Amino acid sequence: MFWSIFKEDLGPNFCVLRILRDAPPAHYSLRIEPFSGFTNLGIDKYESDAFDVGGYTW
Repeated sequence: MFWSIFKEDLGPNFCVLRILRDAPPAHYSLRIEPFSGFTNLGIDKYESDAFDVGGYTW
């Protein structure tokens, strides 16, 4: 299985970590802690890439 890891620093206490693999995941989860950290940086929304689950594209 192939894995790719990307890290983007957003400041001294914040970063985005993305882990990609060649096989589709069995489930999806997203955790933002604390969300106020995003609003303090002027980020007011999060948009994910499209993904397929149960025959639907979200």
